[in-house]
Amino acid sequence: MARGETRHQGIETSVNYALEGLNPALAGYDVYATYAFVDATIREDGPNKGNRVPFSSKHKGTMGVSYTEGPWKLNLDSSFQSDQFADNANTAAQSADGSTGKIPGYMLFSTRANYDFGPQLSDLNVAVGMKNIFNRQYYTRSFDDNNRGKYVGEPRTVYVQTSVAF
Repeated sequence: MARGETRHQGIETSVNYALEGLNPALAGYDVYATYAFVDATIREDGPNKGNRVPFSSKHKGTMGVSYTEGPWKLNLDSSFQSDQFADNANTAAQSADGSTGKIPGYMLFSTRANYDFGPQLSDLNVAVGMKNIFNRQYYTRSFDDNNRGKYVGEPRTVYVQTSVAF
């Protein structure tokens, strides 16, 4: 679906703070957050001028805390995004095929633990984690393709990951 002229403008910010600065007993703890505001609008003349661009959330961000002790690193974080529309008309009511309607925003929580074996083992890093800890049901955007509509987001997922540097 061609949209014609659109405008995307906004602001992004991030912060990372080592809590050791507040109290030496908190050495190894960091807190972090990111935020993005995007105003994406349809600029082309017509009935949808000024509407939000489909599949564009106005607000997105992350928040989290990490703890590092030697080769270990533990993370607990969250990510969120605000609602979005599935069509140029910004139709609020959802259609049966999902091609129109408001897609609700959501917030997800994840955790991860990893161990870095260091240069003696080619910087082998092994991690285990869980995405969507609370198994929240949410929907992700579809793109303008033949499938149309929304996709169910990833359920609670446990994973193991390894990496090496060379």
